[in-house]
Amino acid sequence: MEDNRDQLVVIAAGYREPMQQFLNSNPGLRSRFTRYIDFPDYSPDELLRIFENLAMAAGYKLSDVARQRASALLTTAYGDRTATFGNGRLARTMFEQASVCLADRLAGDSDITRDELTTFQADDIRLATSDQQ
Repeated sequence: MEDNRDQLVVIAAGYREPMQQFLNSNPGLRSRFTRYIDFPDYSPDELLRIFENLAMAAGYKLSDVARQRASALLTTAYGDRTATFGNGRLARTMFEQASVCLADRLAGDSDITRDELTTFQADDIRLATSDQQ
């Protein structure tokens, strides 16, 4: 790192406390990392926007009730967050689970409309498992 410092960028990312332990694990390590950027957790509204953007990019939309459910679940998850809160990963996992739930819900329907195929309903919206929060 030192010999090629004008041509090298090293990025180390992680949760605040484990990163502090990492930097303290070697006496010369902290002095080699001179810039720190702290990214606060996304707010519930920001998490909802991430979820909605993922859905829109994949060609899905949310019913009003599905949007309300997603908002409520994300608000609860944010309020209950721990040191391992997944932040944006929670919104992505919720989107992925909603896609699976929608497909499972429609699997037995032989007369599916395009609107049904592309609209998340409240029952499709689930909270990620606790290990991904």
